[in-house]
Amino acid sequence: MDNRIMHSFVCDGGTTEVYPHRAVVFSSTVGKVEPPAAEGARVAGVTEEGSDRDGKHIDVTMKGTAKCEAASAISYGDRIRAADTDGKVESAIATLTTALAGDNNDLVFTTAAAWMGSRGDLITIEYRDPGGNNASESIVVEGTAIIVNLATDGGGSITSTGDTIKATLAAHTVAAAMVTAADAADNDGSGVVIAMAAARLSGGAGDFATALEAAAADTEIINVEVG
Repeated sequence: MDNRIMHSFVCDGGTTEVYPHRAVVFSSTVGKVEPPAAEGARVAGVTEEGSDRDGKHIDVTMKGTAKCEAASAISYGDRIRAADTDGKVESAIATLTTALAGDNNDLVFTTAAAWMGSRGDLITIEYRDPGGNNASESIVVEGTAIIVNLATDGGGSITSTGDTIKATLAAHTVAAAMVTAADAADNDGSGVVIAMAAARLSGGAGDFATALEAAAADTEIINVEVG
């Protein structure tokens, strides 16, 4: 039984060729669709077949199962979004890379599976200086805000490092279910961090489907659930 909800559109061949099994967005011309102009663009659906001819009718799956062409490796269950102007798809994973003063103290926070997609863009990370002596490092989660209360020594100086924050996060049941943390490029986690105002993750917006199977690499066709 075919459970798809499909709609027939017209190819906007005046922009870029519309390929089969790719995500498409609404064109500026009513009733036409075209490839997305950027990653994370708001998608109308997935094409059944493509066309490079302006005005040719093409069917678009707007809800239900469809086939998509991957732009990179995708895991089963990933929320996915448009990857680029060709309309391939990629995992909709929100991330935040800190940019602190000092060396070896920057981390990359990445949404965990349950927070993939646009939900991940709601998460914020904050490093808070407790302003006291001998404070222990801890994490508090308030809604979508993850607050890291930094550790201090007997003189009130911050002692938390990238490594200690990774460990504290991994040990916090709620926070670890929201994000993971890893050393940023050219960082080893040994450096002391500084206070950081709440910063939001980004990159999850624009998700429109869920992967029903995994893609090992670019150009692989996978089944997805749209909607």
